[in-house]
Amino acid sequence: MRPPRDIYLGNLAEATKGIDLEVMELEEAIFELHKAGKRLWILGNGGSLAVAQHFAQDLVKARGVRAQCLNDPSVITAYSNDQRFDYCFYAPLRVLMAAGDGVLVFSCSGKSRNFIEFISQETVPLFAVVGTDGGFLKEKAKVCVHVESQDYALCETAFSMVADLINYGLEERMKGIEDAKD
Repeated sequence: MRPPRDIYLGNLAEATKGIDLEVMELEEAIFELHKAGKRLWILGNGGSLAVAQHFAQDLVKARGVRAQCLNDPSVITAYSNDQRFDYCFYAPLRVLMAAGDGVLVFSCSGKSRNFIEFISQETVPLFAVVGTDGGFLKEKAKVCVHVESQDYALCETAFSMVADLINYGLEERMKGIEDAKD
């Protein structure tokens, strides 16, 4: 019998097999937003929000990318309570976003109502990292990294891996810009 950690690592490898091109496309999209001086808004629910928050912090601190995670509980719960949960991202982003900004959503199901409301109301560059079958987000995103697993915990681990791969790729791109200036 294989130890559980071996099974988990095997499942992670299987779920992320073949995402290289998608990750590179997402990295390129983020880099283009950065070069244009635009902001990347990063969203998620639950554990995916934790990944989104960490990724936004890495992009700002390590890469100087204008990234922000919409994770203020007072804002999210105010809209959820006063209007409805579906609007918890849509309503504040209508106020906060500037023309040309992009949105990156981390979502295991790709079907959360609060993302669907936002996507159906706005025409902004939308990027997604999704699990399971990808849901609505997979269909609507300009660039989508699809982790093919039904296991939410495994998806969120893979989401962190995708964020790290993009972060390392951006490091190389930024280094190339700095080297070209010298």
